[in-house]
Amino acid sequence: MSETLLDGLSRLITPELLDGLAGQVNAPESAVSKGLSAIMPALLGGVATRAKEPSFMSTLFGLVTDSGNDAGLLGNPQSLFGGGSSPAMALGGSLLNSVFGKQLDSIVGKVASFAGISPAAASSMFKFGAPVVLSMLGKKVKDDGMDVSSLGKLLSSEKDKYIAAAPSALGSLEDLIREPRQVHAAPPPPPPVAEKKSIWRWLIPLLIALAIGWFLLQSMGGGDGSAQRAAPSAMAPSAAVVYFDADSSDIPAGTAAKLMPVISYLKANPGSKVDVTGYHDASGDAMSNEELARARAAAVQQALQAGGIDGGRINLAKPMISTGSGTPEDARRVEVSVSR
Repeated sequence: MSETLLDGLSRLITPELLDGLAGQVNAPESAVSKGLSAIMPALLGGVATRAKEPSFMSTLFGLVTDSGNDAGLLGNPQSLFGGGSSPAMALGGSLLNSVFGKQLDSIVGKVASFAGISPAAASSMFKFGAPVVLSMLGKKVKDDGMDVSSLGKLLSSEKDKYIAAAPSALGSLEDLIREPRQVHAAPPPPPPVAEKKSIWRWLIPLLIALAIGWFLLQSMGGGDGSAQRAAPSAMAPSAAVVYFDADSSDIPAGTAAKLMPVISYLKANPGSKVDVTGYHDASGDAMSNEELARARAAAVQQALQAGGIDGGRINLAKPMISTGSGTPEDARRVEVSVSR
């Protein structure tokens, strides 16, 4: 019988690893072992539960193939001890937010109760386990030459084994994963004033109006040569804004249509590149907010690539804090700007 991904992760849990992790989270080694026996199948089970969602798999594959996903972790997972803001830890945080969303605190609490450790210790163990899971997935993808479709099929085929390995004390993983999507399915309408908050919401219509005026002027014989040369530049679609649901990095419906003018421009102008910037709220946990903004930007990057734009022409900018008097919706946006 072939080894599953969970079998591979289980082999990494050595006495030396347990001893070191127990010291990191200040908990008995036996409790840490019990906690990991719940965390690893919970992580894989959560990922496998969503393996048939194209938008989630696009985000997951982006995390798995990211240059910061360190395959060396499988040979030395202790290198994660001490936390910090390494690329591997940041990617792991994005994975946790993508899989569990607002239910992460709930499942952390269930693991803490099951293992007899504090919620803080359980949270630290999830942050340790997530980059290790990504490293295992990255190795599998590289070794077997997988694409996003074959990775999804593998996860779906092993899903029942992950679910069966998760302690019953965690309840139904499928319900935990499903609940955030029910919340996001019908988000409250944004306040009417939101239309005034983003420069692009009035700038793009203004540019369109100017372009129409220019064409009318030319049709009547007005304007000089310099004006004729300037108009195409003003008309170029230079930006798009994608607004995400709260606590989610799933690509919203209609994103492809929003990105199409930018994609068309990039295809017509091979020398142009594009900057993708995720924004987040200044309140709350700064690291978690930044990781969520980075995951949203990565999801938009995947959507651009799916539209035929080479990844080398897409720059993922550092996540930005949304400041000023913007609405909560503004703090959940990703801006796409063409650089000529």
